[in-house]
Amino acid sequence: MPTLDELFDLLDEAEENDQLASARFLYEAILAQDENNPGLLILHASNLIELGDLTEAERILETVEADEETLPSLTTQRGHLARARGLLEEAERFYRDAHKLDPTDDENLLNAAGMAFQRGETAKAEYLLRQVIANESEDILDAWFTLGTQLIAQQRYEESRTSFKEVIKIEPQHELAHEWIADLNFREVLTRD
Repeated sequence: MPTLDELFDLLDEAEENDQLASARFLYEAILAQDENNPGLLILHASNLIELGDLTEAERILETVEADEETLPSLTTQRGHLARARGLLEEAERFYRDAHKLDPTDDENLLNAAGMAFQRGETAKAEYLLRQVIANESEDILDAWFTLGTQLIAQQRYEESRTSFKEVIKIEPQHELAHEWIADLNFREVLTRD
């Protein structure tokens, strides 16, 4: 049997290569030796959510929740679990709660915005994305890009173009932002006259 350090190395490699089934096996092997590690249990639940084993993921998250104070990562995984079950309003609430627990993690606001947008709450989604942008966090590029695509869906084309230009300011070679701007330019040509 490999040592715990060797198992962690194998787990890192499996996750880096998106080998979800192997990662699940490795999580279980590690947890057999280190069963009371809340951070590892939360990561294992995340792996199970990706695999679609939502019942087992929920069981693990409930176990951690019973033993620990509320952790931002636990609340985020609760959001992922609710989203996987199609419970978008519940998922949004978990993501917003996770952001309150860790205001530096704007990825939770991005996720909450996605849930609001999918439920047709476009104003709320835009508000959350603009909050990420105002925070100038590491998620700002994703916020600008997501805002651009959401504005297109609302037929707010000039505002979306501005969003994609902001993406290109941050990452000049961003292919999708360039493609959207080209699409918007072509649309403009088509709608003349």
